[in-house]
Amino acid sequence: MTTEGIIYGVVALSVVAVIVAGILTITSIRLNTVRRGALNPPTTALTMTGLYGSVTNAVLRRMATASGTESHRTGQRFTVIVDESAMTWWRGSAQPTKIATFPLSTISDVKGGTTHYGRITYQTLFLGVTVLDKTYELQLRLTGPKGITYASVAQREDYVADLWSRVAATNPGEDV
Repeated sequence: MTTEGIIYGVVALSVVAVIVAGILTITSIRLNTVRRGALNPPTTALTMTGLYGSVTNAVLRRMATASGTESHRTGQRFTVIVDESAMTWWRGSAQPTKIATFPLSTISDVKGGTTHYGRITYQTLFLGVTVLDKTYELQLRLTGPKGITYASVAQREDYVADLWSRVAATNPGEDV
């Protein structure tokens, strides 16, 4: 095989890889839109879209093991709904599957920061969630409001403020 043939082969494989990655991303965004429609959260709920993170899945698995419940992976994109009493994580599309539910009273800390994967920086919420007297740091990589783009620092800080106010409302008189 000639050098020119190798170069054409590498270019062709690169083009195919980009097309496949684009199709997978578009499919993930579409499934996220379908899932959010199926869940139909109340307008008063805080609704966020999270992005896959291996650390997030590992911590969710440890928390499920500690509480004796079944562990579910998040998938590439997932939905988190926070109402007046709980934070619930969902995956799937037209028939969403519950990943986990945490009463807001078990959340002891909410911080904003960043995580990295390769050259990509993600705006991330770091949540202190207590399960059976042990607190776990759970990461939630954020997307923008519609689940398509990455969240900005301002959007992350809005989520932190909104979530903190909901946590504080469930723990009146406590310093959260």
